[in-house]
Amino acid sequence: MKKTILILFSCVFVFGCNQDEAEKKVEKEVTKTVSKVEKEINKTVTVAHNAGFFSDACMAGDESNLILRIPKETKLLATKEVLTFSGGIVGFPMYFVEFDGKSGWVSSQSIYDAPEIIVDKSKMGKCHKIEFEEG
Repeated sequence: MKKTILILFSCVFVFGCNQDEAEKKVEKEVTKTVSKVEKEINKTVTVAHNAGFFSDACMAGDESNLILRIPKETKLLATKEVLTFSGGIVGFPMYFVEFDGKSGWVSSQSIYDAPEIIVDKSKMGKCHKIEFEEG
């Protein structure tokens, strides 16, 4: 029993330490010198579930920005990308697309092969659009 508790405590301690280091690394990456907020892209994305289609990249849980839902398996051409923290500490790209005769934003977390999220505790609160690095 003592061995089980010791092993469990060791696993929790190691995971906690590694998680803090990972968060610090990501926070440093977010604060590098950058050039612009919006990046022109030409990327086909496929919706992984009924995704929200928003009028603003700062969707931030505000349903007033929700235009409609895009059905699962829909292929879309993304022409712009904006990295956002939509009111929380988790950041991810939003893609500008056209669907059903309308233009708007879809979260990268609603598509297949979504990029990794970024955790930055300093972004808590209102929506932040983060500038991209040069290059």
